[in-house]
Formats: sequence, structure tokens, C-alpha cells
Amino acid sequence: MKLNKLKQLFAEERAVSPVVGVALLIAITVILAAVIGGVVLGIGPTGADAPQAQLTADFGENNTTISHNGGDEISGDEVVVRNESGEINKLGELADGKNLSAGESTDIGDGNETVVTIVWQDPNSNSESVIAEFEE
Repeated sequence: MKLNKLKQLFAEERAVSPVVGVALLIAITVILAAVIGGVVLGIGPTGADAPQAQLTADFGENNTTISHNGGDEISGDEVVVRNESGEINKLGELADGKNLSAGESTDIGDGNETVVTIVWQDPNSNSESVIAEFEE
């Protein structure tokens, strides 16, 4: 009786189905691992990118001037200026509501600053990136 069952096992033609099932499970596992790895490592689509710009700061006696020397336009509504005491002001408020383009400059302080940090805030999320940091 056992010999008949053994012969029947080897004579079965339905053995392909479990092999296909195992192959599909392995494929699903590999795809899930790639997606989870991409999320954990930060690969893939993210929020907007911070503007890339060359900025310089001139610490004068009466004011601090930020000059845009090239690169992307900086939106006054998306960029904040922090001084050493932690005061935060939107660049647009300091630059009379305008954006800062290459070749332009704007006064951002009263001349008492010794450290100025220009920070871009992503309008679609809570993330932020430091564009430039200056120390007198």
C-alpha cells in the first residue's frame, strides 16, 4: 500500500503548482524588501528640493547685507533668516516681499548680527534645509 502511494506521488502531474507558488512568494518578498529598503534609506521621491544658490554676507556697521551671486531664485516666502539669538524672520518680510535672484542683494539686519543662517522651509512638509550660514 505504501509502495502504491509512493508511485502515485511521483506520477502526479500537479507538482508544478507548488513550484510556481514558491517562485511567486520569493518574487513578492524581493519586491517588498526593495520597497522597504528604499523607504528606510530615503531613496525615491521625496519633497521638493532646496534651492541651490551662492550667497555671501557683508556684516556692516549699520546693516547686514545678503547678496545672491548665482543659482536658483530664492523665494522670500519659503526662506527664513535666523540670527545668533534665534530670532527668525521670513526673507520676504526683510526684502520687502520680493524673491532674491542672482545679482540682487538685500539688507537683513541692523548690523548687530555676528551669525546669520539662511534656512529654506519646504512648503509641502515640515522639513527644512540650511542654504547658507555666515559668521562675522
